Amino acid sequence: RLGNPRKEIGIKVIAQTIRRVTQKEKEAMVLYKEALELTKKGFYKEAIEKYEKHLKIFPENYIAWNNLGTLYALLLNKEEAFKCFHKALSINPRYKLPKDNLALLENTSRADLKKMAKYHWIKWCKVRPQKKLKS
Repeated sequence: RLGNPRKEIGIKVIAQTIRRVTQKEKEAMVLYKEALELTKKGFYKEAIEKYEKHLKIFPENYIAWNNLGTLYALLLNKEEAFKCFHKALSINPRYKLPKDNLALLENTSRADLKKMAKYHWIKWCKVRPQKKLKS
């Protein structure tokens, strides 16, 4: 009726289902935020507990692994810090923070690590990676 001379032009609609966030995932997000707040306030042991609970639900969260490693480093537990940084890199080999933190730990004495912990020179990240929704 409109006299469209180009009949090959049309509208295409693609429908995808959006996955709902489960109660467990909501709980994990809350745990992550609580861990960040505890870290900011200097409650490292409590923050570690929150991150560990979060990582039981989202073990692929490489940022949380880096943050957990940072907390262990701040508590002078190099062995656990190394494990966490390596885990973060095994999930995302291109993630820079755990690479930097590993280099820092490898070349740092315990006394220097204490000083770094005091001034928060070990890097941690406050953003959770966006999870891609599967259709």
